[in-house]
Amino acid sequence: MPGQRTLLYARPTSGPRRSIVTSLNLEWDSICHLQAEWSDPGVTLAMSLESIRFNPNRVLLELVCACQQGYQAAGRVIVQALLGKLVNLAHCHKGAGISSLVPALWLRICLYPVERRPTAVAANLVLDALRDTLRENRSLPCAEVVHPDVVTVEDVLAAARELGLVSPRSLAVVRSVYGEGMDSQQAGTVHDLSPSAVRRRCSDAVSRLREHRQDLLDASETDITYVYAI
Repeated sequence: MPGQRTLLYARPTSGPRRSIVTSLNLEWDSICHLQAEWSDPGVTLAMSLESIRFNPNRVLLELVCACQQGYQAAGRVIVQALLGKLVNLAHCHKGAGISSLVPALWLRICLYPVERRPTAVAANLVLDALRDTLRENRSLPCAEVVHPDVVTVEDVLAAARELGLVSPRSLAVVRSVYGEGMDSQQAGTVHDLSPSAVRRRCSDAVSRLREHRQDLLDASETDITYVYAI
């Protein structure tokens, strides 16, 4: 998507405070016409979302793989596809607010073991996000849990840097793509890399972080189930 900045997490900038669901739906309306870079020419994000209906597991796995390879908009399609399910879960489970479930889903998308769990992909992603959220909330003694309005990838990147899991340059590329919402061409311009090199670095970094998820959890001061992109 050259020249287009695709935000992974909608944030209200002015006026009355919007809910996360409203912000995400408004964002989707503004980006759904964009080209799905990982797919065939002419395929838009909206078309990719629609195709999930006809072959959910295959399409969701393709989107997961694309997201893990650095195509962040593929993950955004999954979030939009499963947003209704997250809303239903938030209504049914008092300890799982939508503001926690959405970031938890992002993490699960980027860490999803494609080869090991090729079926029931939607259910796996949503229920894993729910379990992560409930587990975190149970660790807090207060009855009402208040979560931060904006969640970034900085905690995970700081832990990865501390543990030496990823090179400083790759961390900088990951921050640009997942933290700042750049596409592969924009990040390549900033870091003097080709778009394919950006995607390769992001894919390698995410794979490395996925292998050391528990180490990252132990090293991070905050639970990384609230990180939406890594």
